[in-house]
Amino acid sequence: MILAIDTSTRSLSMALAGASGKSIRETFLVNEQPRHSAQLFRMLSKTTGKTSLKELTKIACTTGPGSFTGIRTGLCMARTISQSRGIPLVGVSTLDVLAHQSQENTNKYGYFICPLIPAQQENVFLAVYKSGKIKRLSAYSVININEIKIFFKRNSINSKHKIFFTGEGAVKYRNLLISFFPDCAMPASSDKSFPRASTLAFIAASQKGTAFRNVLPSYIQQPRIFKKS
Repeated sequence: MILAIDTSTRSLSMALAGASGKSIRETFLVNEQPRHSAQLFRMLSKTTGKTSLKELTKIACTTGPGSFTGIRTGLCMARTISQSRGIPLVGVSTLDVLAHQSQENTNKYGYFICPLIPAQQENVFLAVYKSGKIKRLSAYSVININEIKIFFKRNSINSKHKIFFTGEGAVKYRNLLISFFPDCAMPASSDKSFPRASTLAFIAASQKGTAFRNVLPSYIQQPRIFKKS
C-alpha cells in the first residue's frame, strides 16, 4: 500500500491507497491548518487505522513549492517512515499534483493548466501544463503575479488560449486573473484548489521511488531568512 502525505500549503492532506493508486482506503483533508506538526501524527493514526506500517510498500510526499515550514514537516515524516521501514519514497512537486487533479475539469476542452501557489509578497509559484496526458511545458518558477502574461508569452501561450487556473493563488488573485484572461476557468469551489493526497498517491503508483536521502525539498526560491541583505 501507498501512504501519501501533503503538508506543503495551508491544507494538510493524507491518504492510504492500494498499490495502483486508484483504490483509496482512507483520505483526509484539513484546510487552513497553520501548524501541521500539531496534527500530523493524529492524522497518520486516523489514516492508517488498523493498517500496520509494516504493510506499506511505498511512501509519497509533496516536495513543494509552498510553505517552507510545511514542506519540511511532511518530508521529515515521510523520510523517517521510509528510512525506518526500508521502503522507497517518491517525491512529487505540489504543482504537479495540482495539475493532475485538474484533469476532471480540462480533459474534454484542451486547456492549458496553470497551478498557482502564493509565495512571499505578490509572488506566486507556478508552472504550465498541457491537459490530457499531463505534460509540463514550463520550468517550475516564481514570478510576480502582475507579470503572468509575460511569463505565458515566454512559454508561447497567449491570452487567446484556454487556461485553467487552480491552486490557492487562483483563489487569492481570482479577479486579477480574470481581468488578464477573460476566458479562463477555475475550480467551482475553493476547496478543490488545495492539493489532495489521493492524487499524490495515484501519481506515485507509477513511479519506482528511491532512498529517503535522495528526496529533497523543492523551494524554488530561498526563504527570506537565508537571503543576503
